[in-house]
Amino acid sequence: MNATTIQAFATLITAVTAVAGIVLSFMTAKIAEQQSQENRASARADRFTRAIEHLKDESLAIRMGALFELEKIGTLDNGAPLTLKKIGALCLKALFEQFGLENIDLQSKAEQEAKTEQEAIVRILSPFIRNGIEDEELLVPSKRGFSSLTSQEDIFLACEIASKFYEQTQARLNLLRLHVNINELDLILFRLCGADLRSANLSKTFLLEADLRWANLQYADLEGANLRATDLQEADLLDANLFKACLIRANLQRANLAGANLGGAYLAVTNLARANLARAGLREANLELTNLEEANLQGAYLKKANLQKANLQKATLEGADLTHAVGLTPEQLLTAVLDDKTKLDPDLRSAYDKLKAGRGPSAPQ
Repeated sequence: MNATTIQAFATLITAVTAVAGIVLSFMTAKIAEQQSQENRASARADRFTRAIEHLKDESLAIRMGALFELEKIGTLDNGAPLTLKKIGALCLKALFEQFGLENIDLQSKAEQEAKTEQEAIVRILSPFIRNGIEDEELLVPSKRGFSSLTSQEDIFLACEIASKFYEQTQARLNLLRLHVNINELDLILFRLCGADLRSANLSKTFLLEADLRWANLQYADLEGANLRATDLQEADLLDANLFKACLIRANLQRANLAGANLGGAYLAVTNLARANLARAGLREANLELTNLEEANLQGAYLKKANLQKANLQKATLEGADLTHAVGLTPEQLLTAVLDDKTKLDPDLRSAYDKLKAGRGPSAPQ
């Protein structure tokens, strides 16, 4: 056996010993970590159970404490120091990469469990929020499970927590067919990100500066609601009733408003860029200074709508009814996409056709 062979054999033994040491350390740490996880899981379950029980307490302070506890339980602790288990896993990953083997998924079990807990917490908060918003006279205390003494403070916090978890796990609050009988209910600044509010009755509700991004509001009744400066980015408002709703300065970018009733709605200085307004009813709606860039208004009904200084850049107006529209100019229409089915007043159609012909490829420069 020559010196080269002996050196290679010694290197192999060293490598095997190193790997065996890492594996042994990893297995030892794994056993200790497993025991620690079991203890933490038991304590976590106890905290979870107590928090749910405290949500039923008549004391606002105790309910608020329960909500903070649920938030703490569901929040991922990304700043925690690396455990021995994670260190061992990183060492194994390095060895896998060194020998060109397929990478392994090292997402910690704790993180997966935390996401599951977030989803469970959102499910628990759904009836708590619903029962705090709805008219108490329509609810039977023995069936609802939560105290009738909910206040705006704890409902506000519950919505904050649920919205925070939605952004991490996409777990939606279940507020399907939420029914509000309180006239002019105050939900100012509330966060209901991603909430399932299909067929909800929120007419005449105050939702100023609320956060309703990604919310599902299909078929919802928002007649006369105050949504001034509300964030409805990418919200789904299919066939929703927004008759005479106030949406001044609201953000409806990329929102789905197909078939929605926006008759007489106040949409001045509103962002509707890339929104879907196909077949939407906008009769006498105020769209002054509204951003409709690249919005889909195919087949929309805009009779007597105020479009003064509205941005129609690349907006699709094919088949839309714009008769008797206020403040609409040929210059605005020239930036949009029209077809023969787009309805315009005769004078406006004539002025638009002339302007378009004058800017055609054969026009003098």
